[in-house]
Order: sequence, then structure tokens, then C-alpha cells
Amino acid sequence: MIDMQVAVVAVTLLLGAVGLGAGGVHFRNRLKRASREELGRLAAARAALGRGDLDEATRAIAPLIESQHDVIAGHAHAIHTSIAERRGDAQAMLASASWGLGRLSRAQGHAAAALRPELMAQRALALTLLDRRDEAAAELNFLTAGAYPTWERDLFRVRLVDLARAG
Repeated sequence: MIDMQVAVVAVTLLLGAVGLGAGGVHFRNRLKRASREELGRLAAARAALGRGDLDEATRAIAPLIESQHDVIAGHAHAIHTSIAERRGDAQAMLASASWGLGRLSRAQGHAAAALRPELMAQRALALTLLDRRDEAAAELNFLTAGAYPTWERDLFRVRLVDLARAG
């Protein structure tokens, strides 16, 4: 009987160790640093966007949208949101901003904190363009005054579009 109890305890400890190991691998992957290639692609996409080359920017961020690094994926979605805005596609803006915020929901640190307001403002603009004024106002309420450098600009843009849509 004692041998059976020892065997059960040994198997339980083994399964616990395997579970901790798998959890550690998952945690390590979430904290993984962005590779130089990913950072280079982000820089290339931002440069292409600045030049107005939307196709090149789209190609540069395509593999980054599904990056294991949440902040990199969030940046890729922010760039994609800007591309959609320049193309006049409010639905794509809304979808990409929402996905980006979803990826950033589990990210921590300064980079994620700096990117969240940008995506929220883009989401509010997309909602305004889609005549979903109440949702846009609620999104803007999450953005506190002066919480990030471009708050006034983003608020102005959303309100201007809202006034233009209202006639």
C-alpha cells in the first residue's frame, strides 16, 4: 500500500513539474524581446507610410500582425490602422485598431502604454466615420486629457469629423 502511495506522489510531482515547465515556456514567449528583423520591418513600414507608399507599408507589416511579441503586433496594427485611414476604409480602421488593442491588453511596459492611446483615438475616429457617435464618445472618454502628447490633436480630429458628418 505504501509503494502505491509513493508511486502516486511521484507521478503527481512529475505532472506538476511538466505543467510548471510548460507554463514557464509560455511565459517566456510572452516576454520575448522583439527581434532586430521585426524592429527593422516596423521601421521600414513607418518609413513607407511616411512616403505615402501604402502598398510597401502593408507588405512590411504583414508578417508582424501575427507576431508572438504583443507590442510588435500592436505597432503593426497601429500602422495598418493608419494605412486604412489613408485609404478611406473605416471598417478596416476599426477592425485593426480593435485587434491592436486586444493584443496590447496583455502587454505591459512603456511601449504598450504609449501605443494604447493612439489605437484608442484611431478607433474613435473610425467609429465617428461609421456614424457610431455614441461609441466614439465612449471611446474618447477613456482617453483622459493630457494623458499623452497628441491628445488634443486626436480629440480635434474626431470632433471635426463628427461635425462634418452631422452637416
